Amino acid sequence: MTCTTEKKLPKKTTKGAVLEKLWQSCLQLCRRIILETTDTSRELYQKKTLDTEEQIRRLQKKIRDREKKYPVLIANLDADLQLRYKLEVATAQSEVVQMRLENNLLAVELEALKTEIEALLPNFRKYMHLKELFDGKHLEGKEKVILS
Repeated sequence: MTCTTEKKLPKKTTKGAVLEKLWQSCLQLCRRIILETTDTSRELYQKKTLDTEEQIRRLQKKIRDREKKYPVLIANLDADLQLRYKLEVATAQSEVVQMRLENNLLAVELEALKTEIEALLPNFRKYMHLKELFDGKHLEGKEKVILS
């Protein structure tokens, strides 16, 4: 029988130490993954930003070049478009006025016809009210009775 001077740790403590090391390793791995992902995302974002800024600079240069090359054409096009817009607005406004006049004439004609009908049929309004009732305008989901 040999006697050792080493003190044996209880199994529970050894397991705890192993679990702690495993946990620390997992934490370090997660931290490293987060840092690498953040760095990669930042680099990708910066690259895309630089590419987009370069595209914007190129497009602005093209616009300036074309404005220098075709200033008269652009001015004429602008004037033409403004004129077309004003004509469209004027046309639409005149159509609205015309439709309002037609609407007023039709309303007057309708009132005249109603007056004429009331003169011929004194109970016309009562009949129309009853017709609306029996046509089911007041009934929702119930059987409708239609008068002809």
